[in-house]
Amino acid sequence: MITENLEKYFVYENELQQLLNAPWANSYLYGGRGVGKSTFLHRLQERLGTAIWIDGSNWYAAEEKIGQLDPQETAKNGHLIIDDLDQFCAIGYEREGDRFEETVNRLDELFKRLTAKGWRVYATGTRKPQYFLNMREGWGNVSESAPWWQMFWSYIDMSWDHFRFNPWKYGWESNLHDWLLANFSARLEESQLQLWGDLLVSLTGGHPSLLKAALLELQHLLAGKELTPLQQRLLQPFPESDTEIRRAQTRRYLEDSLVLTGLKRLRRALQSLREMGQTSRPELSGFLIRLAQGEVVTPPYDVREILTDHAIIYLDEESGRYRIPGDLLTNEILRFFPPAEHAPQMNVEADAAEPKRKGMLIYRQGPHALPLRLSGSSWQILNLLDQNKGQVVSVEQLQKELHKSEYAVRSALQRLENKLKEIGADNLLENSRGKGYRLKTPDFQTPFPE
Repeated sequence: MITENLEKYFVYENELQQLLNAPWANSYLYGGRGVGKSTFLHRLQERLGTAIWIDGSNWYAAEEKIGQLDPQETAKNGHLIIDDLDQFCAIGYEREGDRFEETVNRLDELFKRLTAKGWRVYATGTRKPQYFLNMREGWGNVSESAPWWQMFWSYIDMSWDHFRFNPWKYGWESNLHDWLLANFSARLEESQLQLWGDLLVSLTGGHPSLLKAALLELQHLLAGKELTPLQQRLLQPFPESDTEIRRAQTRRYLEDSLVLTGLKRLRRALQSLREMGQTSRPELSGFLIRLAQGEVVTPPYDVREILTDHAIIYLDEESGRYRIPGDLLTNEILRFFPPAEHAPQMNVEADAAEPKRKGMLIYRQGPHALPLRLSGSSWQILNLLDQNKGQVVSVEQLQKELHKSEYAVRSALQRLENKLKEIGADNLLENSRGKGYRLKTPDFQTPFPE
């Protein structure tokens, strides 16, 4: 039986031991979103025993906790761990401006007093410290206008040790197979373990967000509680002649499971990248498409930093190529950023029984057809915009057609936009300020009339 205490897959055990045994005091650990930074810190806290924890992603709670800490008293109590330090500082400067100096100075004093007493400070972030020494995009020149900011990040950059999280170290695939063999060989035959291992490698590409969800699903199956007939069949031994059939069944099952779990965070990252590609960094989509299509391409440094910050690409140490981790994420990128030869298509179909109240948008990207069922005001708006395809329809016109207030119409528009986002089709609904809305077909590129 699989017990609740089954050891979780952890790719950074060697790095954790090196960190604990290192002679230096403070460490800044950074890496892309979703590569396991928080998990690493929780393991670190368990090994350290005594440590104060601050969650920098919860800005208000972190600000309050830092304000309550007395640097002199805290220096007597143990180590300090700050998760998402860079996010905490970025949000703090954006919200508080120069008033944030007091908090930064308090942190600086706290770090130095702990170090002087022989305690250690561990902080994580998405970006390396050098980024915060030269922040200009959307910030102005922070380092010149706020010298206290420069001093704080210079101290971390020059006096701390730095460690970059990399779950794709050379040999990660064989390490995963070894872990599966050590933990599941009592329940699965060798051929089953090989099949699951191969699928985990190909589908997740070792991405921690996807791999964690896939391993949890495997543990759930092996726990044997309330399994469906399909789930039971996936655990049964199979003859060699049925290998490909079982592979296809297991792959479809894992894909469906990961779409509902580990892929959610990555979809948010892709949505952010798509918005960035439509505004400040249009080149992002081109590089992502080329990488997803298997081209050997090295994006420029600034593009690589953005994509690795989101943990969407990694450098394969064996081949020296930049890759997208796993088939699932690769296919998702081609859905979010379809190549020209796979341009999206859409159909709007009214419900046969209640055409005025219900209907469906079918959004196709490449081989994928994504149905979106709508009802009520959201459907009525979509249907009206489709009937006036390419034409701007004002909010006043929508009010008249729906017999609704302006507030009700705008609320329905917001719900429609959120629904479209769920299938990656939010770019179909365009808003011209002061003029109205239109439904843009995927191949409709005419700008709004002046």
